[in-house]
Amino acid sequence: MNQEGMKPCSKCGVLTLLADLYNYGSKDTLWCQACVNNQYNAWKARNTLEEAVEITEKRCGVCKRVKPVKDFYKDRANKTGLRWCCKKCSDKQAKKWRRHNIKHIREYARIWQTNKRGGSNNDAD
Repeated sequence: MNQEGMKPCSKCGVLTLLADLYNYGSKDTLWCQACVNNQYNAWKARNTLEEAVEITEKRCGVCKRVKPVKDFYKDRANKTGLRWCCKKCSDKQAKKWRRHNIKHIREYARIWQTNKRGGSNNDAD
């Protein structure tokens, strides 16, 4: 017996208000908040290190050299907590990107400065 405005969760079958159901995967798959949370927690458990493993060295993804962890920038999105390439290679890549995107950088800086000054354009000489 479906009440008006209510549907069963596609995963657990509990009758829930339609406004409290979330699309999961496809438009026909509606999950309640509890099922979404359980799925997220399961994903998080699979994608985090079970035990804190202290690493002292890591291989750079660019230069392929094994270097001490102090030579890598931090990256919370990565399991190891470190970026995939070393600081030296990362700095080289950033410098190369800035060289190839100088027009974009200058335009962004101009807009930022204009907004910072309250919308006035003070570079008119």
